[in-house]
Amino acid sequence: TELRITTTGVDGMRYWNSASAVWQPGDYPIITSKTGGTSWYYTVPAAMLKDDVVYTVTARALDYAG
Repeated sequence: TELRITTTGVDGMRYWNSASAVWQPGDYPIITSKTGGTSWYYTVPAAMLKDDVVYTVTARALDYAG
């Protein structure tokens, strides 16, 4: 499963780059951690969240059932 966390401000859309822990322009998919056969999670670092900011989380999952 991949996540994309975005926010839009005066300088346009920014993606959360989890590898370098910064907001950047461009597309930065986040690979989630798998728990069991049907669940996943991603722990959001508290430092990335600011008051009065809207964040959008988009998830994309693959079905391996065949």
